[in-house]
Amino acid sequence: MIEVGLAGKIPANWQRRIQYGIHHQGSAKALEGAVEAAAWLPAWDSPKSLAFVEKFKAKYRETANNHAYVHWETVHLLAKAIEAAGGADRAKVRDALSKIKYDSAMGEVTFDDHNQARLPMILLQIENGKPAIKGAYSAEIKYPAK
Repeated sequence: MIEVGLAGKIPANWQRRIQYGIHHQGSAKALEGAVEAAAWLPAWDSPKSLAFVEKFKAKYRETANNHAYVHWETVHLLAKAIEAAGGADRAKVRDALSKIKYDSAMGEVTFDDHNQARLPMILLQIENGKPAIKGAYSAEIKYPAK
């Protein structure tokens, strides 16, 4: 990107490299200004997130990664939906999910009328060669008219 003059000028998705500060030699300069969204990071500063990090580290003796977080929250979200549905009947669980308001470590998770999760994501940007959390956002999907 440096060679063609695009460093810091176009959006890039450097999946996990930005999130965890993993860079190839010389890439920090090329990544300057790059933006990425993450479902969660251990550095997210909320009481539920910090509690999750602490519990995970105590049990597994390592810091949780994004995948561990997503699976943890998915299991808890489904448990809440199954409880609300009164059992594991698929149709009832799907209906329960459509009405659920789940308080995750990132914030409230809900589902839209197309069964897509609406959940907060972390926005990161490379500043001075390091990932910086810029905040969280939730987007609403605008579906085409039927």
